[in-house]
This record gives sequence, C-alpha cells and structure tokens, in this order.
Amino acid sequence: LAEVTKDVLALAFRMLASRSPSSGELEVIKLGYEEQLKYFETHPDRIQELMKTGDKPAVDATSKERAALTIVVSTLLSFDESVMKR
Repeated sequence: LAEVTKDVLALAFRMLASRSPSSGELEVIKLGYEEQLKYFETHPDRIQELMKTGDKPAVDATSKERAALTIVVSTLLSFDESVMKR
C-alpha cells in the first residue's frame, strides 16, 4: 500500500472520528481498502456505476483507487465515532 494512500486513509479517519486511528484500526481500514481495490480490479464496470452517484460528476470516473476509497470513506461515515451526537 502506497504511503500516500495510507496517509489519506488515516486522515479520513481522523477527520471523521476527531482522533487518529490506532495501529489496529488503521490496519483494518487498509485491509478494507485493499479488498475494495481488488474488487474493482476484477469488476471495472462497477467503477463507473459507483461514480455516477452524487451531485457532481467524478473527476476520474474510471479510477479503481478512487472507487475503493469512496467505499472505505462511506463505511467510515457509518462508524459510531463519526456520528455527531447533539
């Protein structure tokens, strides 16, 4: 896993949970990213389908890395610590 990708995953977690991920949490996030990356490598048709969602067109609608990151961040958004309680 590229160091830049690892940093992006850690940053996404930190921005959503308001804390840095533990080494164990980061490892789970990295494994999830790698799993999604493999999925999109074998299902490239699903990338464009995923990237059609949202208000604006995706900058790179064919990027398997962007698609994998989209799924991981979407998963992080459902993490209890990323939900604001009022």
